[in-house]
Amino acid sequence: MFHAIGQRDRVSFGATAVAVTKAFPALKWVAGVDGDTPVVLIALALFARATHSLLTTFLEAIGERMTVVAGDLSHRQSLLKFIDIDMLAGFFGHGARGNCRGGCYLGLLFMSSNSSIKIQPRDRELLTSLDLSPFDARQLAKLSTTFTEPFTDEKFVRRRMHRLGEAGLVSHFHYHTDSAGTAKYYRLTREGYRFIAGPEKALPRRRYFHPVSASLQNHTRLLADFIAHTLTAASMHRVAVKSFYGENQLELKLAERYLRLDAAAQFKIKGYRPYNCLFELDCGTEPVYSTKQRESLSQKVRFIFDYERSCQQTFRHYVIFASSPVRMANYLHMVDELNPNRQRTICYATSLDRFLGTSDPFRAPIFHDHERTLASILPSPQMELLPASQLEESLEQQLAAV
Repeated sequence: MFHAIGQRDRVSFGATAVAVTKAFPALKWVAGVDGDTPVVLIALALFARATHSLLTTFLEAIGERMTVVAGDLSHRQSLLKFIDIDMLAGFFGHGARGNCRGGCYLGLLFMSSNSSIKIQPRDRELLTSLDLSPFDARQLAKLSTTFTEPFTDEKFVRRRMHRLGEAGLVSHFHYHTDSAGTAKYYRLTREGYRFIAGPEKALPRRRYFHPVSASLQNHTRLLADFIAHTLTAASMHRVAVKSFYGENQLELKLAERYLRLDAAAQFKIKGYRPYNCLFELDCGTEPVYSTKQRESLSQKVRFIFDYERSCQQTFRHYVIFASSPVRMANYLHMVDELNPNRQRTICYATSLDRFLGTSDPFRAPIFHDHERTLASILPSPQMELLPASQLEESLEQQLAAV
């Protein structure tokens, strides 16, 4: 019986109660549900089953076929109801929109105590993107070129994010750095995270939902630029992204040592093995060398070399410098000194401006290795090897520009 009412593992009977009583307000005294404290009664489930035909007729009259799939009723202040409008054949039967063989997506209605919003496929993609990083409207508009339905203007992004914010799925804060002015950026709320990850998955740490601290805002904004450009370029140039991790979402462990990455991904192109890539965005806040037990580029490089010797998979570590080219040159010199195997190259570097200014950063030779030669993330049949003198001159030209 309960299976017939829910027909999914993630059914919330509290949400079922609220949905039914919203359709039939007179039933509140039967169900024992008020605005603050929902009480799930088996009698309500029996009643919903008995009046299933009447409820079906009501829903078809408003042109939707609905079933409650999830709900977070643990908070007295915010009764969240998720009403899915797909995969309904077998419960309410065939509705006003005809038969969906195997299920079809018709939308989803998210209702809070103050607002309701119909979730479209593009909204799901927006929320999933915010799981990788906080983004502003400009970055989301660029990233939306990878969506099923891209945004044509930033103002439409802001308008939609405002609606998602009213529904309690996203929150917004402001950057206060000189370069970004007071641009607004968006993050998932706890309800938004539960919506895309499911109620069973544990919530991230609290700072995941909080404003970015002033000292980290520049790094967060530039990292969001990097992520948006990477994913957009992958979609444009037919590079399959098998997996992607945002800041601190992937942690490498080696005995009692660990390294949290700014980003990590596995890329795949036809005819080649998957490429595992680890990314670090350097804004010049850490020393290149340090003998103390603190974070520095030298400590991270030592960890990368030790981890590479111990793991079974191959990978490359890319450092994207948003700081001076001199710092990048010092980094490459340090990598050359610490590299235990000069026949093996796993550490590369480039500037953020050069990365963002390259349409296809995967196949363009824009990364320097410890020998100052240029390389690309992915192989390119059209790439021609340049003489070593020209490859070194490329980096020297960047240094001369300082």
